[in-house]
Amino acid sequence: MDAPAKPVEKATGRNVPLSRGFRHIVYGIVVESEFQLKSVDLAVGCDAAASVTIALAAPGDIQSRIRAPTIDPGDWLGHAVLPGGDVYMKLDDVFETIVSSDGHHVVCAKLADVDDSSFEANLLNFVLSTSLLLQGEEPLHATVVELGGRAVGLLGPSGAGKSTL
Repeated sequence: MDAPAKPVEKATGRNVPLSRGFRHIVYGIVVESEFQLKSVDLAVGCDAAASVTIALAAPGDIQSRIRAPTIDPGDWLGHAVLPGGDVYMKLDDVFETIVSSDGHHVVCAKLADVDDSSFEANLLNFVLSTSLLLQGEEPLHATVVELGGRAVGLLGPSGAGKSTL
């Protein structure tokens, strides 16, 4: 996942000047990353400060920054709170990451030969949810539909069928 110095705006093909890599709107917040998130739009014309910044690391770099956290080997998504409050997470063969204790900074590494779309989907789901929680926000799994000019929210766990319904 190499990022050019100036990303290209989807709609016009123009180069978009950014302070650092790519800026996106995800879950209503500005996310700045060293690589383009292909499943979400660029934050074109948005001057708001980034709520979360995402940097890439080589797979071995994250392990060198932590002291073997205790992770249950039976967990499909391992996580541990590190000294100082940072959160380490690892999803086997997909990613490992450290989220800063304030939730504003993420460093992540792509593991194995996971494709970019799986890496991105899992990163956005798990890492941004953790970032928001550390910032004092409560992300919810929900779908909203409009009925007669009113919004109705359907809440439930991931995979429960909210979007299908």
